[in-house]
Amino acid sequence: MAQRHTIESINYPYLHISWQVRGVEQQGWAYLDTGFDGHLAVPESMLAELGLPDYLTPYRLVGEQRIWAPSYEGSLTLLGFDPSFPASIVALGTELLLGRHLIDRFTVTFDHGQRLEVQE
Repeated sequence: MAQRHTIESINYPYLHISWQVRGVEQQGWAYLDTGFDGHLAVPESMLAELGLPDYLTPYRLVGEQRIWAPSYEGSLTLLGFDPSFPASIVALGTELLLGRHLIDRFTVTFDHGQRLEVQE
């Protein structure tokens, strides 16, 4: 049986990521948000230089509020893993949020609030 590649983050519950939209690449620490169904949410200020979004995506926020958020087609990489994944990157919130669309591709272990382990 092949050994699975693992990355570990002691910056719990954040993972170091990079993402690219329209040739612009950025890196940061993204909070693993198991309640967010998308790929990646970033503050709108981080996407402002890209101009008009590729599309608008409907989201339901806490308290049942519905909004349409600007979204961009891009790619996303968990630093420490080779492949990048196509991703919808939405301008939403105040910090980087890594959602279920990406993390469901991996085995994720939340280790007692101390560290985060991700396996391919």
